[in-house]
Amino acid sequence: MQDLGHTTVPIAAENSTSTGNNLLSGNDTITTSHSGYEETEVSSLKGIYETLEFAQDMYVLPVVCTIGIIGNTLVATYLYKRRGTNSSFIYMFALLLADTLSLVSDLFLPFATLLYMTKVDSIMRTAANVYFWNKNFITYILKGTAFNTLCVLSAERLIAIKYPLKLKSSLTVTKPHIFLFLSFVISVCTNIQIPLFTEIGGVTDSTTNETSYKRVYTSLYFEDKSKHDSIVLFLHFFAGPVQIIFFCVMNVLIVHGIHQNRKNLLAMNMNNIDHLKSIKSLQIRLCRIFLALCFTNILAFLPNSVTTIIAKMFPELGMSVRSYSTQLLLHGGNLLRVLNSASDFIIMLAMSNEIRQDVKRRVMCVKSSSMYEEKESMSRTLSTTVGRTDVSVNGKSFIKKF
Repeated sequence: MQDLGHTTVPIAAENSTSTGNNLLSGNDTITTSHSGYEETEVSSLKGIYETLEFAQDMYVLPVVCTIGIIGNTLVATYLYKRRGTNSSFIYMFALLLADTLSLVSDLFLPFATLLYMTKVDSIMRTAANVYFWNKNFITYILKGTAFNTLCVLSAERLIAIKYPLKLKSSLTVTKPHIFLFLSFVISVCTNIQIPLFTEIGGVTDSTTNETSYKRVYTSLYFEDKSKHDSIVLFLHFFAGPVQIIFFCVMNVLIVHGIHQNRKNLLAMNMNNIDHLKSIKSLQIRLCRIFLALCFTNILAFLPNSVTTIIAKMFPELGMSVRSYSTQLLLHGGNLLRVLNSASDFIIMLAMSNEIRQDVKRRVMCVKSSSMYEEKESMSRTLSTTVGRTDVSVNGKSFIKKF
């Protein structure tokens, strides 16, 4: 299954010629080539793109998403139990929850791909809708929610480091659910153009008379195309770039605060203020986890954001979001986002000994419980067989129980 998320054709072209019958068989709105070399190059890029997309959907996503769901769930359980001790645990739990739900949404892609291959029209239409809305709307909203939650966490960590006495009275601590709700609402708003301007439509190939289902523009989009393009570009800035800039500013301030706190800790008297030192050490450890999460999230969101904005703002550079070369870049960015959602729990495990010990203890408990049940089953089996024997008297067999 190719990337439905970026194949866009006018809805009026529903009966126009299409060059492919696969779900997302590339970009039918690519400028027509005028030389054999250009046609060969486009065909080669299209083949590479479709092969990578199919391999990701069918082989990479099931493995990565399953590992991420299990790992995120284990770590999120620990964070949920600790939610009353520190507000950062609430935000990190929400972050993992959003990532886990996005991975569940990604798991629908291989199933939709298999359904689309049945070539039954009604099933193909359903599969195309499942694929498109999960990949390009639901998953984006959930990943955006996690990204926005990380922004709130960055502000909360800065307060904890720079103004520790004001932390308990800050809104990020007293009203975390409001900020989490706002994170979700902002993510929905930055992706609202997808259901407004695009939908799944049938495109018929005039040569083979076969219908494939692709992403098409709605009539609303064509009512004022230039205005709607400007809206889409504006929303793109709040789907990654603004958050990345915010992270960079917060990270510089937090790193400076950690450096200052470290010097203060060294100057403290061990005998008098051990409790204060332990609190500051906890805040610093939480900030290190946050900084690592920021770094990986920036790497995951930056490629797609920069590529899309450059292509839309500077068309004179010859970069089009509908070209296969750009699609390959965006494909790599989408894969980075999936890997980021599936690896956040690894960062938390690596940065926190308490989380590692809790996860290890629960995994060992499950393993011990499984071994105990197996031993109990074996014991019951042996008791029924060893606890009786056959006795033969005058050629007749009797069962003697002990």
